[in-house]
Amino acid sequence: DSPRLTASTGIDALTHAVEALMSVNSNPLTDALAYEAVKLVFRNLRKACYQGENLEARYGMSLAALLAGLAFGSAGVCGGHALAYAFAVKYNVPHGIACGLALPYIMEYNLPVCEEKLARIAVLAGESVEWVSTREAAGRAIAAVRRLLKDLEFPLTLKELGVPREAVPKLAEDLLKIQRLLARQPRKITEKDAVKLMEKLWEGS
Repeated sequence: DSPRLTASTGIDALTHAVEALMSVNSNPLTDALAYEAVKLVFRNLRKACYQGENLEARYGMSLAALLAGLAFGSAGVCGGHALAYAFAVKYNVPHGIACGLALPYIMEYNLPVCEEKLARIAVLAGESVEWVSTREAAGRAIAAVRRLLKDLEFPLTLKELGVPREAVPKLAEDLLKIQRLLARQPRKITEKDAVKLMEKLWEGS
């Protein structure tokens, strides 16, 4: 089994879980499933990717994907998937890779309204959060996601994918058309926000 496919599908499961947590339709049941999925991804994905024969890690990832699926099947995903859809098809980027690239940016954007949940993700990701504020802990969750993506050799910017800078305004326009997902965004995305977000995705932040 290919490490790239393992990485891509594993990160897709992580985005399902994290976006289900941030979704305005989240509830205590979907949160419980999503938190467990997040924990399993951080514990198992690197091993599943780089030790393909590690059945325990593969089992952990299968369970993570299932739990994340149950979570977003009910709560839905939000802005991260909307960002991914805005560029994935046009630039031929596999779904998991597109969602992974978008994930830290949408976590950062939603941080002001999802502080507690992101702080909890940091703990599940194995970050040390003693003696730090909830906000600082939330920031560590985003850093942990970026580190995981780096370890799996994911692109972290649209620039790396060969997307031209001039495409940014059009991508922002396309993002705003995906209302089905944006309706679940805990922090609304205005036209100005959409451009800013796409600029960040393009050059990295």
